[in-house]
Amino acid sequence: MNRQELSDIGIDMNVGLRNFKNNPLMYNRFLEQFIATDKHIEAASEAVSSSDEEGFKNAVDEFKKLCKQFGLTDCHELCDKVLSEGMGSEAFSRLRDKYEIIVKGFKG
Repeated sequence: MNRQELSDIGIDMNVGLRNFKNNPLMYNRFLEQFIATDKHIEAASEAVSSSDEEGFKNAVDEFKKLCKQFGLTDCHELCDKVLSEGMGSEAFSRLRDKYEIIVKGFKG
């Protein structure tokens, strides 16, 4: 995907590229792999279902780190809000929805 297409779905390629030595091929390869295989939102949702606050925080915190690395800036900011508000946060629904838009947009 090009810079504009990524931006349209909420990914700041400029931020991500800095973390991949400004190598767009490497960035795109790892971003594609991340989008295809990441299970942190799923794990956080499962933690909510089982009332596992620690598991929820761990999943969201790990997802937050990956969002920063890949330039998913809106998701990164929502993770901060989710972590400060806790497991019952309305921000978690917004985070799930935002990430779903990214996944669907990336897969085309």
